[in-house]
Order: sequence, then structure tokens, then C-alpha cells
Amino acid sequence: MIPFAGASAESASARYREIDWLKGFAILCVLSIHANLLVHVALGTYVVNRAVPIFLILFGITSELWWRREVERKGRVALRSWYESRFRRLMPPVWGTVAVWLGLVVLLSHPLVLTPTVIAALALGYLRWIGTGWFVTLILQIIVAYPIIRLAMNRLGAAVMILISVGLVIAARLYPIPIITLMVSIFRHTGPGDGLWYLTIFAPPRLLYVCAGMLIARRILLLPRHWVALCIGLTVLGDSVHANMNSASASEVILAMTDVPLAVALLACVKVVRVWPPAAALLTWCGERSWGLYLGQSLVHDWVHFLGMEPGQMALVYRGAYFACLFVGAVGFVTIGEAVRKVPSWRPTFSARNDGI
Repeated sequence: MIPFAGASAESASARYREIDWLKGFAILCVLSIHANLLVHVALGTYVVNRAVPIFLILFGITSELWWRREVERKGRVALRSWYESRFRRLMPPVWGTVAVWLGLVVLLSHPLVLTPTVIAALALGYLRWIGTGWFVTLILQIIVAYPIIRLAMNRLGAAVMILISVGLVIAARLYPIPIITLMVSIFRHTGPGDGLWYLTIFAPPRLLYVCAGMLIARRILLLPRHWVALCIGLTVLGDSVHANMNSASASEVILAMTDVPLAVALLACVKVVRVWPPAAALLTWCGERSWGLYLGQSLVHDWVHFLGMEPGQMALVYRGAYFACLFVGAVGFVTIGEAVRKVPSWRPTFSARNDGI
């Protein structure tokens, strides 16, 4: 048996280093994606580029473990505690990101007109105008909806929720135009003209990853070795089919279906990092602070592009340098956030660490 979780509902970050290690790996993958470090490389296509599904599966695991712990501790559904804790941990760093970005807008004469509507949207987490802020907008929607998702899973059962989730993935891949039309009407044409923004922040197809993470936390607490081998086999098979399909929509569906076994396999195998303690320490640090690191790199990425640079189109050595630039900028953002957190008046609210996501 390969344990990556336990029967207790203790905090994932407190007991299960594998989760933090995989979070740390995923955030480094995000930096690699934005630096185009492994573009057109199989490792990039089939592992690195799937950082978001990995994050969402881990979100499902940690959220379920958190909820079970709160119910055991308080003997009731911890709805208010859920929203309060997510708000305290996640929104102040978002506001810090928005404040820095707005300062740069003024300082560097950005063409965006800062209307009250734009500022209010940014404050609510609709980061349409900030670099790679789409993921922030997406995850905040899922956090708001998570108690409903959990209730539906309890009432309908895991099998039904997984089937519904798979159906949503297929529908989103095969019928993107109606989705874009719906999202345009909801968000009043605030996204880019190509419509991709609306697809990236459309949360229902991501339900599969959240439900899979919840199922892992509930049922597969000790993973048999043959399950790991099965997940690796399914991932390789799905990736091979994807590589040889001509239909873009169908191939994307196949790839999405293998995101879950890939994450399970990585979660079970990431423990090999123990043989090199410095790497384990780095991944733990990155995993515990992945929310702040994501926000920090988004700021750097956005302003590098605003200044007219396209590091992703440069030679590999320059892309490597840009990866390092994103990492340093993200670490700087987290370091400043943790320094602010030490100020007594801010201590109850501000944290660049992501204990709940």
C-alpha cells in the first residue's frame, strides 16, 4: 500500500507532505508554462501543462479533509467557518496584488481606464486585466460553490457526480460557442475578443477535478501499488491516443480524462523527493505558499508583457532566465506578504500562504 493520506481528517498540510510536494511541483510547472520553458516537449505537453488540473484535484483533497476535520471538531456543518477562513487566507493577498498592479498602472501609464466598475471587479477577484489572473477568478468561483458541490456529492453519490462531471467536460469541449455566448452576456463583454478568457473561467467543466479530489480524500486513503500502476498505464494510454488523434475536440476530451490518473500517480510517486532533502524542503515551501507565488508571478508576467517583451519566444537560455525571473518575483511577493503578516494589526487577515487551497 502507498499512503498519501490517512484515515484521520487532520489538515493535509500538517500531516501529508506529499500534497505540499505536489503543490510545489505544480506551481513550478506554472512558471515553466508562462516562460514557455518546455514548449513542444512531451514532458511539457503531458505533465507540466497540466498544472491546473493537478491544483484543482489537490484543492478537492484538502477541502474535503478540512471539512471533515471541522465537522468532527464542532459537530456541525462548518459553512460559516469555511467562508471566513477562505476569505481571510485568500482575499488579502489578492487585494495586495490588485494594489500593486493599480500602482503600476498609474506609474507606467497603462492605457486601461480605471473606472469604479473595473476597480470593484478587481476587488471581488475578477482579475480580467491582470496577467494570468484567470485562475484566481476560477478558483474563487469554485470556493464559493464548494459547499453545494459537497452537498450534491453526499446526496447523489460519488459515481453520479463523476458521471455528471465527465458530461460537463465533454459538453464544454464540443460546444464552446454557446458557453462563450453565455459568459459574454454575464460578464458584459469585459473579456478579450477571442473568447478564450470566458472558457478558462467557466467553472463547471472543472467539477471533475474537484470531485475526483474529494473521492481520493474519502475513499482511496491508502493507495494499493497496483492502483498506481493502473493510473500510470491509463495516463500513458490516454496521452498516446491524444497524440495520434486528428480531432482537436475529441483529443482534448481524452487528455482531460487522463488528468485525474496522472495526478493520482504523481501524488503517489512524489515521495521519491525524500531522498534529496533540499528538494523536499523547496517543494514544501513552494507548496505551502503556492497561492502567493501564483499571484506574484502573475504580476511579473503581466508587466513584462506590458513593457513589450516576449520572453517565451526567445532562445531556451533566455526562457530559462525568464523562469528564474518569475520565480524571484513570486518569492519577493510572498516574502513581502509574510513580512506584512507579522505586523500586529494585519496578523489576523493577511497571509501569502495557502493553507486551504
